[in-house]
Amino acid sequence: MKEPKFLSSETIFEKKFAGKIDKELYELEDGRIFDFYRRTGHDVATTLILTEDEQCVLVKQYRYGINDFVTDICGGMIEDGEDPREAAFREMEEETGYTCAPENFVELGVHYVNPARTDQNRHFYLATNAHLAKDQELDDFEDIQVVLEPFEDVYQKVINNEYQEPNFALAVLKYHIIKNSNN
Repeated sequence: MKEPKFLSSETIFEKKFAGKIDKELYELEDGRIFDFYRRTGHDVATTLILTEDEQCVLVKQYRYGINDFVTDICGGMIEDGEDPREAAFREMEEETGYTCAPENFVELGVHYVNPARTDQNRHFYLATNAHLAKDQELDDFEDIQVVLEPFEDVYQKVINNEYQEPNFALAVLKYHIIKNSNN
């Protein structure tokens, strides 16, 4: 197998929150020309937040892609030049009003968002012993309801496909493995 030869790229769409779509041309090994539409945009930082008594601090918001409400972990875009950890911590405080001590805020990993279509990464963090510190500071078009739910209930809902957002599920499953490997 041989890597396709890159020929050209042309931006066909660009908006801050939607990202950019480029039409790229590649030459395949047999000489055929293939057009690929790549979406690029800011990386994303998300946080699974747990209180001292293992309540998950979740966010419920309307997601236009599926025209329905989704319960999820908090998160958002990493601004140009912003450290992913700082972005995740900022989003946690803005979207939920919760915070935690710096030593209780750890990275769970970095994963591709969708390597078939985009070069974006999602940075996952875990906040433990979190507590409510202030009111939400939502962006202009954000409407977010904070939901508290015991971690074990959240885990069961992920397993039973009641919570279907894959990045949320990944964070919950990673924490479940970490938690149970320490027992």
